[in-house]
Amino acid sequence: MKTLFKYATVVLLLAGTSACSQPSKRASIIDENIAVAEKQIGMLADSSETGGVIRIPSTWKNGRIDYVPVDDWVSGFFAGTLWYMYELTGDEAWAARARKHTEILDSVQYLQWHHDVGFMIYDSYGNGLRLKNVPGYEDVIVQTAKSLATRFRPVPGVIQSWDADRGWQGERGWQCPVIIDNMMNLELMFKATEFSGDSTYYNIAVKHADRTMKEHFRDDYSCYHVVDYDLTTGDVRGRCTAQGYADDSAWARGQAWAVYGYTACYRYTGDKRYLDHARKVAGFMLDDKNMPADLVPYWDYDAPNIPNEPRDVSTAAIIASAFSEMYTYTGDGLYKQKADRIVESLSSPAYRAPVGGNGGFLLMHSVGSIPHGSNIDVPLNYADYYFLEALIRKARVEAGEVIAYCSDAGMPGVSDPGLRLVRACRQAGAPVEVLPGPTATATAYVASGCTNPRFYFGGFFPRKAGEQKAALDAVRALDAAKLCALPFVVFLLIYGGHQAVRDVSAHEAAWNAQLSKIEQAVGRGEASVKIESVESRSRFTMSIQVEPDAQAWPNSTLSKWFGVAVYGE
Repeated sequence: MKTLFKYATVVLLLAGTSACSQPSKRASIIDENIAVAEKQIGMLADSSETGGVIRIPSTWKNGRIDYVPVDDWVSGFFAGTLWYMYELTGDEAWAARARKHTEILDSVQYLQWHHDVGFMIYDSYGNGLRLKNVPGYEDVIVQTAKSLATRFRPVPGVIQSWDADRGWQGERGWQCPVIIDNMMNLELMFKATEFSGDSTYYNIAVKHADRTMKEHFRDDYSCYHVVDYDLTTGDVRGRCTAQGYADDSAWARGQAWAVYGYTACYRYTGDKRYLDHARKVAGFMLDDKNMPADLVPYWDYDAPNIPNEPRDVSTAAIIASAFSEMYTYTGDGLYKQKADRIVESLSSPAYRAPVGGNGGFLLMHSVGSIPHGSNIDVPLNYADYYFLEALIRKARVEAGEVIAYCSDAGMPGVSDPGLRLVRACRQAGAPVEVLPGPTATATAYVASGCTNPRFYFGGFFPRKAGEQKAALDAVRALDAAKLCALPFVVFLLIYGGHQAVRDVSAHEAAWNAQLSKIEQAVGRGEASVKIESVESRSRFTMSIQVEPDAQAWPNSTLSKWFGVAVYGE
């Protein structure tokens, strides 16, 4: 089956027939790039499969393709590129190739000395699971997250990036170095919690994201490359760079990792802090005096010889993909405009290779690490990967297809395979609308975007304050989302733990969009949700405002506000 929800808004139904709109015609720039990619990536795949041996192409320089071993940090990108070719074309031949290049990475799931396993496994196995639901891939992702979790250092609250006693890293005097790149490995942890039901991975990801947000960024929201932590006290020992121009400079790809990583964190947590932070980092990049007009950054925003410094196409591809996703959450046309501009730039002869050239890689002029003298002004496999991802997201935004899904197997997204559909749509950035069913509570749960794999419906919520607290205390230890119905079919989601505050607050708009049951209960009056207050991370007040229809309810004494204090951990 081709990707069901590609370029789509998904509507979940409880009954009736399912329907899908006719696909919109994609913009010519997308079709043109697909045509070029089929030839280029096809040629590269042919070169990488000669003699029946599957090899991993990394770059092309000095007239030859460089291949990397499975434990190299870029080993998963080419498999991911092949999966994206399948997603863009629907051609099963690409999927078959993608599987071969994915499954040679099987041993990576057990690596514990490598922080980049998120790149390596989720870009390969994750896309394969999303697009083809290949048996066993989910287990690989969970095992990889288990391996990555061994690198979590509880005192500073971060996932350690490099081992301080290995190679050149061992010469820097670090204890617990964390690089901004590590934000890109958190998606693996979030998905592992979804697949396993074990919140350990989710909690690690949140702790890492929060500490990184606090320590990695300057007042202008540019970020350091490396922060070194004390393993005994958790304090910051120093801030520096390894791949940028200077310790106090803004290494371009690091800024892109930050924008993309915090946008992904918002996707999985609904925590608006993460999206706001991504927007601030994006603002720094776009407003910097050294950002070129074509939006393909120099390798470092503070490099000394601008404009005579190398550009980094990989950075541009990453931010184009991130901006498209940010647009789906914010509705801010600036991000779509900038993403489109980057795609146009990268599609030009200045950056896209001519067919038959560049060793088969799609894009030219990327930079690996100038301080290490590594891969300077060459194609890189991750530049191609994120460029194809940017094309997919661009097409999805512009097509606006609507898919209706119905089920007689229970509530879609809760007790049937629709759960995977909702997760996949959220991952892809496709909006989801839930049509109300027999119970508003279940509808609220699906629409909230919560990631807890279990929920508990506690019936109608007591009216008296003492009884309310007792009811909440009785279920607060459950590892599940908690739902209670309030009078007049008003519903409340109590999401276990301190994440409740963040999730409910962040999804206020989604709640407002799903309150038709309340409107019916009060004579089609207006209804809305308002988060009244947040006191720490474990307590908040949510009110549901009801404006009764005066004609339908002429003598209504219905209060305009229902409020409840919710206690978490």
